[in-house]
Amino acid sequence: MENVSKRNIQDIFVFIMVVIFTGEIYISPFAQWFRFSFAVVILSILLLCFKDISIVITTSITGICVCLFRSFVYLMATNDASLFQALVNYFPAVIFYTVFGILFWFLNIRDKTNNLLYFALSLWLCDIISNFAETSFRRFFVSFSFNQALILIIIIAFVRTFITTLIYHIILYYKNRYEREQKENRYKKLLIFLSQLKTEAFFLEKSKDDIEKTMEKSYKLYENIQDNKLKEEALNIARNIHEIKKDYYRVLVGMQNTLSQEKENISMDVKEIFDLISENTQKIIDAKHKNISLHFRAEDNFEVNNIYLLISILNNLIINSIEAIESSGKISVIEYKHGEQYVFQLSDTGCGIAKEDLDIIFKPGYSTKYDPETGKMSQGLGLSHVKQLVEDNYKGKIYVDSMVGKGTTFQIIIPADEIEIVNQ
Repeated sequence: MENVSKRNIQDIFVFIMVVIFTGEIYISPFAQWFRFSFAVVILSILLLCFKDISIVITTSITGICVCLFRSFVYLMATNDASLFQALVNYFPAVIFYTVFGILFWFLNIRDKTNNLLYFALSLWLCDIISNFAETSFRRFFVSFSFNQALILIIIIAFVRTFITTLIYHIILYYKNRYEREQKENRYKKLLIFLSQLKTEAFFLEKSKDDIEKTMEKSYKLYENIQDNKLKEEALNIARNIHEIKKDYYRVLVGMQNTLSQEKENISMDVKEIFDLISENTQKIIDAKHKNISLHFRAEDNFEVNNIYLLISILNNLIINSIEAIESSGKISVIEYKHGEQYVFQLSDTGCGIAKEDLDIIFKPGYSTKYDPETGKMSQGLGLSHVKQLVEDNYKGKIYVDSMVGKGTTFQIIIPADEIEIVNQ
């Protein structure tokens, strides 16, 4: 029927212990040894949650252990009780748990949890028939009203079934919610990573032409040099550039192949992108131990074309803003539509940029950031990258307004037909 493996032994032990001790929560309408306990609710939930353990074997062993435990307690509490009397009183519990397990397995309840009606009726039937079998056996030893017992069995089975169904579906709801949140977090991290990777691939692609042109110039230089010694050095330089180009192309092709496997039709609207960036940015702020409040607002929400580029653009600017704020401040990102263009406005209350530097901040190498531990300046490529992404990919413009000690505001203006996905 079913097999038990070594790896299930620990689960079965925990299972039995939980059922035994929850079995002490009960009512005894006929005699102290005849119980309607809360253990049946726990039994059902555990059978649903521990899907790898054998149902029939586990419930049978549980019934035996429950019988022995209750008999032991009975003997300890009663001075003149015999072992035979204790077993007679509590052996019917073995019948209940065994029958319950057989019915639970036979009705295949584990695979019917999505069908609420079948699930509830099956549990109710398991409870009624199992208690009926136990009660029928007890009639040989104790006299009581069988009709009254049967009515009570049906009512209590209904109550226990309702509680079991409610608890199990609450557990299932929170389990699914947790798993969904974990998947969403992984998905968000993947999107951030892909946006950064696609940005780097864009600049690698752009630099490919520069390498090609440099190699051509170095070879022409080799041809034009008359001095043999210099001619040989120029040839070596051309060869080295050629080797660099081959390795460069290999890396670029590998990145492009990897990125091409991702779904290009992934789409998000501005609010979803803002939520994604906000969550990621908050983690960066917390890691830097700064007190920075974030504010995102999308006034004209729309579905974005090439989400990775927009995420990369905003991420670069926001990280710059975080660096510009010493310990506490505010960062706000607002999106709105102006005519046939979309505007993304990012403002911070950081240290600001000197007026004489506003004309050069987008040039490669410009930076005011440095590592306090090493004293090394930043490479100053972030804003240069942002400008190229905005102008070359979105055919847009980026403007900056800043005042030292007050903060900085960036405005990115992009034509609607370059960034908006229009549903046909």
